[in-house]
Order: sequence, then structure tokens, then C-alpha cells
Amino acid sequence: MIAYYMTTAHSHNTIVIEPYGGAINAYPVNDSAFIHRDVLFDFFVDVFWVQDSDKPQAVDWLDNFMTLMQPWFNGHVYQNYPRRTLTDYRWMYWGDAFNSLLYVKKLYDPHDFFTFQQSIREYTPSDGPGVRRDTSTPRFSGPQIVRSPHWRPTRRELTPRPRP
Repeated sequence: MIAYYMTTAHSHNTIVIEPYGGAINAYPVNDSAFIHRDVLFDFFVDVFWVQDSDKPQAVDWLDNFMTLMQPWFNGHVYQNYPRRTLTDYRWMYWGDAFNSLLYVKKLYDPHDFFTFQQSIREYTPSDGPGVRRDTSTPRFSGPQIVRSPHWRPTRRELTPRPRP
């Protein structure tokens, strides 16, 4: 990893390893949209370029770095570090939480006002057969999701629950 990093053309390119575990991993994976709870750390790489003509070299360096690291990845990607080239982004970002998130999205944003290239939206035929589909049942059974605009969790609700 270090040897490949040293081949970068731009001195501001960055590798970041964020430690996870502890309280992050104490909360059950199926109780939130944050599916990255059974890992020890998160890994991402940022690349930079000054001139547009340098972009292809930077992107190529990043793609090769990700290929080098692929054996150590678990198939999921933290959604706050998106990559436009991920065609299977729904599974990679949200895993089995996707159908529940799609349910909430349809309920509160039925006209898709909050949208971008990889936003939460239904699968389409153009996604192709290689895109994994979440087959889980949404966690919400009724048409009404109760919310309180001023709700704050109690200390008890913030206390990590033991894993089953």
C-alpha cells in the first residue's frame, strides 16, 4: 500500500484509515441505515489535480489503488465517500437497509426532489443483472411513520444495546 502510494503524481493525494469499533459496532446493524458496524476501520483515498489535463492520470491512479486494495474490502462502501463509477451503489452503500430507506424516501419525497446520481431510488432495467438487489422486507409496515420534530433521544436510548 505504501509503495503504491509513493507513485502518486500529486503530493496532496491522501489515504485515510478511520478506526471503527467500540460504540459504533455496539449498535445493531439492522437498527439503522449505517451498515458499516461489523468492521474495524473505514478506508478511503482522495485524489487531486490542478489542470483538467491531469484528471485522467489521477483517476487512473485511484482506480489502480482500489484494485490493489480490493482483496481487503468487504463489498460495502461508506456512502459519504461516493464514487460515480459504482454501478452497484445501492448494495454497496446501504446493503439490506436499502428497501427500508426506499420506503421512507417514497413516503417523504414522492416527487424525488432530493436527488442526485446515486440517490436512493428504485432499481431500473438499465441497472443490469450484475447489480445486487436488497431482498429484505422494509422495517416499516404501515403507511405512517411517526416522527416528532423536537424529539431527542434519552440517555437510555443512547446506551449501546448488547448484541444478540
